[in-house]
Amino acid sequence: GVTESGSVKLYRIQQTSGQHGMPGFSLTGRQDLTMQPEVAEIVIDPNTSRSYSRDELLGQGAFGKCYKVTDLVSGDSFAMKVIPLYSCELEEVCGMDLEILKKLLHKNVVGFSHSFEDDQFMYIFMELCSRQTLGDILKSRGTLTDPEVCYYMRQLISGLKYIHRQGYVHRDIKLGMCTCTHLKIGDFGLATKLEPRNK
Repeated sequence: GVTESGSVKLYRIQQTSGQHGMPGFSLTGRQDLTMQPEVAEIVIDPNTSRSYSRDELLGQGAFGKCYKVTDLVSGDSFAMKVIPLYSCELEEVCGMDLEILKKLLHKNVVGFSHSFEDDQFMYIFMELCSRQTLGDILKSRGTLTDPEVCYYMRQLISGLKYIHRQGYVHRDIKLGMCTCTHLKIGDFGLATKLEPRNK
């Protein structure tokens, strides 16, 4: 089973309020989202004129909201993270998130599709993953079985090893951002790039 003690600190339980967290979206609030402008029901990419219908809300976190959206031409679905452009802190953190996502390609890291901005928001499109997270399982069951721990830890370690090889440190691994069935790591807003030490 999973406990909060010992060396397996990645399994630290941190329960949060709100709806299901999506990979790429932290549920620890920092900004007052009541001040956020409403996202349009149809979102248009100003660079390509491609249109996306805004579907259900997938999660709400520190820096904005995440929606399921559908491409009105292809019918493809995405998770769309929406970040309001009213804060320098938001732009800096989300810019880092976007920069890192663009450079990572691994089966255990949330896949990046594309992004764009308009006058009010930055929109980041990612692969649509399972809505159930390890945090959801622990909240409902209170524990994971030993085989489940092995199954998910192998995937988590595989993803983190890849991220570290690319020169990045995540710094904010939480159960609420690790999807079930096939584990995906997301939310790189607090990640940083490792700089080589001067010899």
